[in-house]
Amino acid sequence: MKPYLNFVILVLLITTKGLHAQEDKKRDAFVSINSGIYVPSRSEFKTIYDSWFTFNNGLSLGVPFTNSDIYLYGKAMFLRCEGVPIIYHYESIDGVLHTYTTREGNIIYKQLLFNLGIQYNYSIKKLNKIITNGGISIINATETTTNTNADSESKAKGFAGYFIGLGYERNFENIPLSAFSEIQYNFNRLIFKALDLSYGGANINVGVRFYFKQ
Repeated sequence: MKPYLNFVILVLLITTKGLHAQEDKKRDAFVSINSGIYVPSRSEFKTIYDSWFTFNNGLSLGVPFTNSDIYLYGKAMFLRCEGVPIIYHYESIDGVLHTYTTREGNIIYKQLLFNLGIQYNYSIKKLNKIITNGGISIINATETTTNTNADSESKAKGFAGYFIGLGYERNFENIPLSAFSEIQYNFNRLIFKALDLSYGGANINVGVRFYFKQ
């Protein structure tokens, strides 16, 4: 069975057990919207897309399964960027092979990244929280290249690696809303490099969170 399926089954089992065992505790699920930047770790990104980052938007959900501070966590992020591809040329001069590159055509990269895992909220005083989260990443990405030589499309789909995150959250008084900021780092899995399209890297976001008060 694929790693992410094993993980999903495990957290579902934990969630079911926690909900039955903790029925007397207050639990507030949440939904969040966020925007920010994604800083890919792949070195060619800056050359191809003329920037070291790209903008992204996301949505996250949290369902507590042991108490009000530990959550089953899920986040979806979408990004799109456009650039100019690098074309490699090879030429033999006097029996010596020379390589040079040019930039021509158009390239579009789209990525939908899902982070699935656990989030822990550590309360500081009444309204402040330190957020930590981590888990696995699942990706659906395409990179489409158009130039005078040929058109091509690369795809990546499935288990992409792991992520960890750290953030700060500030609750508003008397209303079930909070503002937060967080940074998450997505690690590409080291095996099966066919998923290089996932552009593992840092995700820096700010957003608003709504709690479903019970």
